[in-house]
Amino acid sequence: MSTPAPLEFKGRMMGISVLRILHNDLDELSDYLKHQVNKGNGLLRELPVVLDINVQIIDVDGLLDVLRKQHITVLGAYRTAASMEAAVRRTGLPVILEQKRGQESEPAEAVPAPQPPAAEPPAPQSPVPPASDAPVQMVESRMITAPVRSGQRIYARNSDLIITAQVSAGAEVIADGCIHIYGSLRGRAIAGAQGDESARIFCRDLQAELLAIAGRYKVADDIGDAARGRPVQIYLDGEKLCVDPLN
Repeated sequence: MSTPAPLEFKGRMMGISVLRILHNDLDELSDYLKHQVNKGNGLLRELPVVLDINVQIIDVDGLLDVLRKQHITVLGAYRTAASMEAAVRRTGLPVILEQKRGQESEPAEAVPAPQPPAAEPPAPQSPVPPASDAPVQMVESRMITAPVRSGQRIYARNSDLIITAQVSAGAEVIADGCIHIYGSLRGRAIAGAQGDESARIFCRDLQAELLAIAGRYKVADDIGDAARGRPVQIYLDGEKLCVDPLN
């Protein structure tokens, strides 16, 4: 007689809404959300949502505070701009991967309770640490030799990104490691996209719209004139994003 399973997975999804964030002005978001909650006679209160953050920069902690004050329950981030992914993860929110077509959930069969294995001689211990304790495995750097044009988005997953040409305004270059740009940087550069705080950005001519490392960022207005048009390196010093000339 088999032992009943101690748990089972079901494919049912309860009523969860996607809340798409289209603006980074927290005061405007707060006023609009308050209006919507009042208009719905409180029906939106305690509504469980996952966030779709569709802006390049936003104060994630401030956004969660706005939602909390209106009793909106945030379960995670369904999708988020790459420039904000590390900042979202730092708040403790999970980033939920989008399910591809053809992979819709089906009710899972009950998993039988494991039976104790027959006694065997102890296996030799592996010197390799568990995968959960190992750092992200970096792969060979990705190299781009053509100009990165406006509207293009290049992502070097688990690697550094090397660009030997310019990055145009309106373009976005992203790496889980460091970014090296041997031309002008006029668009957006995001290093340490998975949260690596030791990542750096190097460029020969800084004209950037946005710089970010592990979720900390500067926009164009925050970058001092002394660094513009010069070779620089960008790095984190604690919570501060530093932009230093290379010569």
